[in-house]
Amino acid sequence: MNTDYEEIAVYEGDDLIAAVKRLAENEEFTVWLKKHSGKTISPFQKTLLLTTMRMSKDPLRVLDNKIVFPFLEALIRKTTDGVYLSGGENIPSAGAFFMSNHRDIILDAALLSYELKTSYDIRPYLGVGNNLFAAEWIEDLMRVCKCFTVIRNGAPKEVMAHAELLSRYISAKRSEGGSFWLAQREGRAKDGNDRTQPAVLKMLTLAKSANTSAGGAQETIGDDFISRLKRLNITPVAITYDIDPCDYLKAREMQLKRDDITWHKTPEDDMLNMKTGLFTPKGQVHLVITPCINDELDYIAAETDVRNEQIRRAAELIDRHIHSAYYLSPFNRAAAALATGNRDLANDDEIHSFEHYITRQINRIEIPDGGRDIPFLRNCLITMYANPALNKRVFEK
Repeated sequence: MNTDYEEIAVYEGDDLIAAVKRLAENEEFTVWLKKHSGKTISPFQKTLLLTTMRMSKDPLRVLDNKIVFPFLEALIRKTTDGVYLSGGENIPSAGAFFMSNHRDIILDAALLSYELKTSYDIRPYLGVGNNLFAAEWIEDLMRVCKCFTVIRNGAPKEVMAHAELLSRYISAKRSEGGSFWLAQREGRAKDGNDRTQPAVLKMLTLAKSANTSAGGAQETIGDDFISRLKRLNITPVAITYDIDPCDYLKAREMQLKRDDITWHKTPEDDMLNMKTGLFTPKGQVHLVITPCINDELDYIAAETDVRNEQIRRAAELIDRHIHSAYYLSPFNRAAAALATGNRDLANDDEIHSFEHYITRQINRIEIPDGGRDIPFLRNCLITMYANPALNKRVFEK
């Protein structure tokens, strides 16, 4: 591992094998694995896996085929009505920076990575916030699964230093042809209103890019904001779940934040969200890859050279790609009908089914001292399902 990136890089080579060994010997992980997949790792299996990885030119492929993908395939069978990837013709030949909306802490990245690998032999680097590392084995698990770390805590100077480091790491790996996935924003859009955070685009363009001339000298070219963004090949992806397993937890969080502005999620809350997202039924899942935005970025550059305006327009461009590609479920249509009062947006059966569902979900929400604000929680659930449909309608108009 390049020691410059040791704090954030995915595990590769010997570091990957060492982390897999730690996981196989970690009691918390092995208990978790057995509970949720029925699988155990015997001493013989551990030795065989590590030996096979050491002998392979691609140890990650061995890990994927033996452990990671069988786990995901079982998860897909048990908790979905199918995962559907479309738009593969839009993937740039020189690699892509996939940027999607963010619904589920783990599955957005995991399902996209699995589908890209099995359909197109693309295994992207995946961005994961260090706030999710509630235990050392979780960090090991993430980083062996080709996840790089987005460090979100620290003093302002530390945050900026980490952002610059991350930007350099991404730039270096993209220059080698590696593909990436990163959510369009920090944290999930609890209200379903997916908007690209300008700060994410600013971070991605912090690092200067250099080309090597024929004589071996480094020459920096095209280092304006648009040029740096174009080198990434940003390719937006729209991710939709028929049912968001964490919807009631998101609604609960919104009320708790409303009632107490100092309230923050605990590591235990993150673990509950990860577990619920992974193992609860979610209906169909649709992953729609839209075209790379590079050509449209040229139009932005031609219209304005004001950096902040370029950033704003680039964020809106990514949003339009995602909003236009949503695959809407009956719950999305029913929620839009309830949110707008336009019952022509869904049929009566869809609306009745959705109203029954959100009543059931509200009953699962626990607020201290019995303080559930049922009208507020109902509105939260309607809004988070309605916004994708409403945003898609704006695009279509």
